[in-house]
Amino acid sequence: MANVKYDAVIDMMWDQWSKGFNTLLEGSKNFEEWTLKALSGQKQFVEKAMEQVEQTDEQWQQELQEVQAQTVENIRKTAGESVAQSYDQWMQRVNEAMVKMKQLSSEQQKAGYNFIKQAQEQYEASVQQFVNEHHKLRIEMQSASENYMDQLKSYQKTFLQSIEPYTLAK
Repeated sequence: MANVKYDAVIDMMWDQWSKGFNTLLEGSKNFEEWTLKALSGQKQFVEKAMEQVEQTDEQWQQELQEVQAQTVENIRKTAGESVAQSYDQWMQRVNEAMVKMKQLSSEQQKAGYNFIKQAQEQYEASVQQFVNEHHKLRIEMQSASENYMDQLKSYQKTFLQSIEPYTLAK
């Protein structure tokens, strides 16, 4: 009869189990990395959106001033200096009102941005804590499973060695 190597069979069986378990743990690790990448992307999106809002506002303000200056100059050429001065004074009052409205809008916009930023930071801190706990748990679980697997392998080998003298296959 063929000589059966029980130790090799046990090692092979538990090595395969260990590979499968490590594949699951690797997936868990990938989940941690993807979560952190998604948070980073979300944070960058919010920051870029606010930058674009500020740039658009500045550009709009600059273009409005250019149009007003051009309009005053055109009025001065066509209707005369006194009409141009009246229009310019009227536009200054309109600009003052617009600046006040813009300040109110800007304050609300900044408050909204600060709220979003704080919420993002809190969310990021919570997710980071979750990922850290998940990482810690994954490492502990991996270590515990390796120890458990080593114990089981040892118990099985010891058991098979104790009954080997009584088996027919050798």
